[in-house]
Amino acid sequence: MIDALLRKYISENKKIRSLLHLTQANTYGPLAIDEDNGTLTKEINKAHLGNIYNLLDWSISSLKDERKVKLFGLLDTLHFTHCVRPGVIDWNDIVEYDTKLKAIECKLIFISAEPQTIWDRGIMPRINEQFITGYATKFGKDIKEIHQYFVGEQVQLQKLVTKSCLTKIDIRAEDDFEKNVEKSYNFWIC
Repeated sequence: MIDALLRKYISENKKIRSLLHLTQANTYGPLAIDEDNGTLTKEINKAHLGNIYNLLDWSISSLKDERKVKLFGLLDTLHFTHCVRPGVIDWNDIVEYDTKLKAIECKLIFISAEPQTIWDRGIMPRINEQFITGYATKFGKDIKEIHQYFVGEQVQLQKLVTKSCLTKIDIRAEDDFEKNVEKSYNFWIC
């Protein structure tokens, strides 16, 4: 979905403005070593989120002038995920962060999926890859337990999303992909 949104933005704009895309490698990956070693603390996690916010805030504030140039940014996985996985922070630790993101006009596109879709698209294609054979083993002793973890994780994420003050939409993974891209793009770009 994110790749499709980026491609749509680039194809529809003759002049590309400031564009920022942070993948999970940026938003979540830096916490993984401490998470795996059992050394991740609230302070480390909150500092990481603070660094991302500072990057966003600077990127936006540096563009403020009479032309009102916007920053178009997409971030994959952020503060809600940090509450669930690795889970050293909770809603009380991020509520102020959520409010700060709202103040700089961040929006939230939440993509939810049925359990079967999580199995078909998230588990089975990676069944022999490091994600399942290595990383995800901390979520269950077998593939069915790992799947159940991710189904439960989505439920937890949905509860956090409902608490958020961000302007948001919910996209269903089972809906038509092109329509989901169009709906998300129109929400994101406006």
